[in-house]
Amino acid sequence: AAAIGRFIASNNHNLRYLGITGLASIVADHPRYAAKHQLVVMDCLEDPDETLRRKTLELLHKMTNPVNVEMITGKMIEFLKGSNDEFLRKDLTFKITGIAERYAPSNEWYVQTMTTCFLNAGEFVQESTAHTVIRLIAEGSGGEDDEADEALRAEAVETFLDVIETEETKQYSNILIYVMAWVLGEYAYVLGGDALPEICDKLVDIGLLRSTDTMRKGYVMSGLTKLTAQLGGQPTPATLKFAKKYLHSRDTVLSQRCCAII
Repeated sequence: AAAIGRFIASNNHNLRYLGITGLASIVADHPRYAAKHQLVVMDCLEDPDETLRRKTLELLHKMTNPVNVEMITGKMIEFLKGSNDEFLRKDLTFKITGIAERYAPSNEWYVQTMTTCFLNAGEFVQESTAHTVIRLIAEGSGGEDDEADEALRAEAVETFLDVIETEETKQYSNILIYVMAWVLGEYAYVLGGDALPEICDKLVDIGLLRSTDTMRKGYVMSGLTKLTAQLGGQPTPATLKFAKKYLHSRDTVLSQRCCAII
């Protein structure tokens, strides 16, 4: 490990690659040897050699533990945002979601991290990850701390409303809309009844995107149905117009949800 550290610190690309490869071979069985080289390994992500950067990402994934998960996940997300390589983006998304679920320091951090993945690589996020996020928000910590669970739900609602306010709509993947509509439909009440009509109208705006995508419209209608129930069964004008527009959709699920509103 000491010898390998000298290779990683070298200015020669080939020697650095050799060091990264060697450390990757050691870290699985002896993670303590890799820990002291963490900062030097991080520096390899700034190397202009793409092959070395990818090898470094592999090593960082193997080095992840509860102590460094936030730092390594942040680096991976930063790399994900700047990459146009579809294969690499898919692989990184899989790695990020895996280590975040395994080592998340808090439920709030996990929800925030997964939201970032939904925004930047939603097309590569597995459906099971979305279910995990939803289950976590619904069940909370699984203990008796109801106050903490409600705080998590309130933060999730605020997070997704912030996404609607600040992110470009073209970044909305279907899996993001699925989670966002579910969370807002279930827990938007934490902001108070006065906020519900505006949230309904924001969901309608999302549902009107991509006119041929009935799946996302179904997700939106599901959220709108729950919100309308919280409004005493009185849909907002925008919600009613949206429901009437897709009442006779060929998608039977969407049509049924629209019927429930009308």
